Amino acid sequence: MRTSAEAARVSLDELTRTHLLEEYIPGRWRFHDLLRVYSAERAELEDSSGERISALQRVFGWYLTGSGEASLVLMPQRHRMRLSLIFPVENAPNLESPKAALEWCEVERGNLLAVIREAARIGENTTCTMLVIGLSEFLYLRAHWADWEAAAEIGLKASQLSRDMQSEAWTLASLGTVNWCSRRFERGLVHLHRSRELFRELGDQAGEAYVLAMLGNTYAIVDQFDEARETLDAALALSREIVDQWCEGLALLGLGNLARRQERLEMAVEYVTQSLIVRRTIGDHWGEAFSLQVLGEMYQYLGNHALAIEHLNASLALRRDVGDRGGTATTLAVLGDAYFSTGQLDLAEAAWQEALETLEQINAAEVDELRAKLLGLHAARKG
Repeated sequence: MRTSAEAARVSLDELTRTHLLEEYIPGRWRFHDLLRVYSAERAELEDSSGERISALQRVFGWYLTGSGEASLVLMPQRHRMRLSLIFPVENAPNLESPKAALEWCEVERGNLLAVIREAARIGENTTCTMLVIGLSEFLYLRAHWADWEAAAEIGLKASQLSRDMQSEAWTLASLGTVNWCSRRFERGLVHLHRSRELFRELGDQAGEAYVLAMLGNTYAIVDQFDEARETLDAALALSREIVDQWCEGLALLGLGNLARRQERLEMAVEYVTQSLIVRRTIGDHWGEAFSLQVLGEMYQYLGNHALAIEHLNASLALRRDVGDRGGTATTLAVLGDAYFSTGQLDLAEAAWQEALETLEQINAAEVDELRAKLLGLHAARKG
């Protein structure tokens, strides 16, 4: 049954007053367990199939609109699949700033994941895949790796059932990226290669440029240098051909990381500096923070601790500003190393400790290494 927002609010207030609903945080309600089961049974008996489907479609439309808007606000410079509005929406979420987008997605995260599962269950495959793609930036920034992978797996199956090659390519790219974030590189390469095949078949050059950059970055990390160079050169050439500066910055950063792993540090600094310039030019604060961190790591390796600390603090400020939870933790960890190298032990401990708290929450692979550093620091002080 359709109703206005005002009438719905009156009903919610009455249901809450009589303890049939619980307003567990302002503006968010939930059933008690037994009432949830009873309400589902009554809806099944009293509402027609068409009424129930119509109600679900309104829910799908509202969350799809919100997730799509959040995606655009969080990384506006990035090329992405165009998300179509399938169902009409009233009173859509107002997400005018990155802060508002992150807050809305975090509050609604459980509901968004439930809607993805429900859409897949009833065969609304296009809705399912678009929700998954729209949520990718949020799940990346807030380091919800397990949620992201689970959602992308559901989205991949839905895209295959609907034979939507573009959605399949983007969900495969998401799976490749989340496996990169979780340091499961070989698994990520499988998804990225399949994604590239689909993008090439579709003629989607922007999608292919992104996947090539991710392939190159992954190959560099696993020390497959020839493959890394080939794919990163291809990503750089393609991104420049189609004037995709977001991907250009990503490819340049990958070339810098590759040169660093090959001990060609002068070239590495040059590539990453180019990446930083491109990202500043387009106002990509997330990418700018990434490039600043990598430059800080390089200056640290070169023994220029003052310049390393300067770049790392600049990266940290941007990471916090864009809400990059995992990135903030990794920058803090590297900053702690730089402070330790200069004998600033209190600052090193504070940076490592804050990094550890986040890395433990997201089950990051660096946890044991960071704990060992803190134990070593404590032992050195006692000695």
